[in-house]
Amino acid sequence: MGKYVKPVLEDAGIWDKIRSKVILGETVKQVLTYVETGEVDAGFVFITDAESGQKDLYEIAFTVPVNESITYPIAVINESANKEGAQEFVDFVTGIRGQEILAEYGFKSA
Repeated sequence: MGKYVKPVLEDAGIWDKIRSKVILGETVKQVLTYVETGEVDAGFVFITDAESGQKDLYEIAFTVPVNESITYPIAVINESANKEGAQEFVDFVTGIRGQEILAEYGFKSA
């Protein structure tokens, strides 16, 4: 169970009732695939993943209210073989057009 969902289920008092039925995925994309292929009845994924999936195969039934921001750090790795290209990518993502594209897919800037 993801670190954002489990506390919400605990607060709602249902974690202990569903704990034995939970199947953990390696990644959010894997959980979405389980849902899309019908291997599970329901799954918790980030809204950005749900919106980019095969939406005709499932319905978003509930949005889990989380009390903390989910962040995606971006940086150039010191050992990068292409630091210049990596920095150009970081500059694009953090620039106006990159932020517009991210917003189109449900991401919010910090």
